[in-house]
Amino acid sequence: MVGEELHFDPKTYPSYLVDFMYEYRHDQEIDRPAEHFYEDILDNYYFRYVMKRGDEFVRTWVSFDRSIRLVLAAITIKRHDLDARRLIVGDSELVRLLRSGNWHDISFLEEGEVVQKVLQISEEEDLSVREHRIDQLKWDYLDSLTFADTFSIDTMLAYLLKLQMLSRWSSLDAEIGKSRFREIIDQLNHESRSDLEKFRAEAKRHNRL
Repeated sequence: MVGEELHFDPKTYPSYLVDFMYEYRHDQEIDRPAEHFYEDILDNYYFRYVMKRGDEFVRTWVSFDRSIRLVLAAITIKRHDLDARRLIVGDSELVRLLRSGNWHDISFLEEGEVVQKVLQISEEEDLSVREHRIDQLKWDYLDSLTFADTFSIDTMLAYLLKLQMLSRWSSLDAEIGKSRFREIIDQLNHESRSDLEKFRAEAKRHNRL
């Protein structure tokens, strides 16, 4: 209830969630309307937390995924003449340019290439096809991140993310979902055989020494 003092144990909750709850509580106490939607505020807290605490793979993936979501949001905002300053949350250079509508300068950012790809995908009128192409973009990016890995923790995380996409694809198109699932299984089997062959070759070489 308003007026009660709340305490959030940082050992129980991640720090980004604690910070968000204190901001939310403060807004309620002084009856101040939030500058942005609370879902977006929480997402921004989480993003900053990951950028500080996550490992390289997690930081890279979360940043990539967030860039896609920001661009998609900016496209919708532009089409419907909505308030970008209220609906796009963050403090990065990409956020600043999306808020200002300065799409030209975005091409010079590190995220410029992915922004251009998302813009091209957004021209697709069929919503189902558009969703599949966005997920394909994410899928290909995960492959590029784990190209040289086999069974590292990063590769396992990439498989988990792909399985989450498969769940979405299955609801959109069962055949595509099944096809993608078979691709993952085939890839796992291929990598397992490759690792086993490398292990056997190394063992033989070692025995000859």
